[in-house]
Amino acid sequence: MLMRLKKADYSEWVVRNALYWLSPTSSWILEEEKEAWLVQLELNSFEVSAELNRLLNDYVLREQIMAKTQHIRESIAGEVLKAVNARLSKEC
Repeated sequence: MLMRLKKADYSEWVVRNALYWLSPTSSWILEEEKEAWLVQLELNSFEVSAELNRLLNDYVLREQIMAKTQHIRESIAGEVLKAVNARLSKEC
């Protein structure tokens, strides 16, 4: 089964993560075109296609959440590093 995934819809991060978790279900080959990802699946079944679509949806949502929370996560990490640095400075 050959699936064409538009790059405008799916980033490389999304596609590769989805395919990684699809690996126990079906072997696959990923190729890149200018405007699409070509995914060749070993098994041609509704179950495999449905699972890949579920995983793609999951990782698209994760990517959107990561983008929306990036500033908050960077702020938290910065504050933690400041606290660790302050604590280390006091101990030395």
